[in-house]
Amino acid sequence: MGKRRTTILTIAGSDNTSGAGIQADIKTSCILGVYCLSAVTTVTSQNSQKFYKLFNIPNHILKSQIETSLEEYKIDGVKIGLVNNISTAKLIFNFLKKLKKNIPIVIDPILESTNRKKFCNLLEFQKIHKIFSKLNPTFTPNLYEARALVGGSFKKLNIEEIFQLLKERYHCQFIITGGDTLSEYTFDYVEIDGQIHVIKSKKKKTTSTHGSGCVFSSALTIFLAKGHTLIESLKKSKKFINQQIDCSPILNVKYGPLI
Repeated sequence: MGKRRTTILTIAGSDNTSGAGIQADIKTSCILGVYCLSAVTTVTSQNSQKFYKLFNIPNHILKSQIETSLEEYKIDGVKIGLVNNISTAKLIFNFLKKLKKNIPIVIDPILESTNRKKFCNLLEFQKIHKIFSKLNPTFTPNLYEARALVGGSFKKLNIEEIFQLLKERYHCQFIITGGDTLSEYTFDYVEIDGQIHVIKSKKKKTTSTHGSGCVFSSALTIFLAKGHTLIESLKKSKKFINQQIDCSPILNVKYGPLI
């Protein structure tokens, strides 16, 4: 009998264009050679021009999705994407708190879509992730989302001050991604043992950016599940994204999927 394949569970929204959400997580897992179980939190209707509709999966359906996966499969890591209400966050928390303490949990806090569709208000966004923080996860917000997690009026704070506020409020690990800045470089920040490490990489010119945050967080989950350290997993995830940019599908749309 062969060695069991590394298995992750993604709990996230469904994107009908297959660029982000559950679809991006599954594609990332396939490329990186792991098996991906999924539980859908929302179903969206969108394209590169506009975000049209969102339907929240009823909690009893989401509960059944997670329950049936956990009762049969050994889970090596969990990635959480779009969750836009507090009751769903509580449901997910109650399941995941029963998992082994050493299973990595990565949370990609999503406040709005690329084309500016807000999924919940600022206070709900903070409460949802305060609930998740009790799981001792690694959060992967971009700079905009990190500022939203500490409060919308903190735009002038530097990165050290943002990390300090995040630590005080959520008491867990953060990676702040910088691919959404106007610079020709991306700067990703992670604090380890009180020291902020900066991972700098040159941006590649591309319009294939849809789902990049989802791909990063699911890749990070995979590398952590395989036993790599946080800093190793961050570097490997960044390298993976840079490699995928070079082979992104050409679909002649406004902004295409990364994978």
